[in-house]
Amino acid sequence: MKGLWLTGALFLAGCVADGPRPAFTAGDGVTPGLASCLSAIGRADVAADPEAPMSAVEIQGLLTCTAERARR
Repeated sequence: MKGLWLTGALFLAGCVADGPRPAFTAGDGVTPGLASCLSAIGRADVAADPEAPMSAVEIQGLLTCTAERARR
């Protein structure tokens, strides 16, 4: 489980061009691409409530989806 969290944290930190910062900060909202991936993993509700709990499997699915879309 720790490895999954670390992988996700490194992935998200690597997406920020100007250095690491929180993946989500209060007031940011959910971007359309992220909302699309949330729908793809069956968790569209998280777009409306970004603080909603997610399982490790859901987080991994979200990371996989966003990584695949970033490669396009």
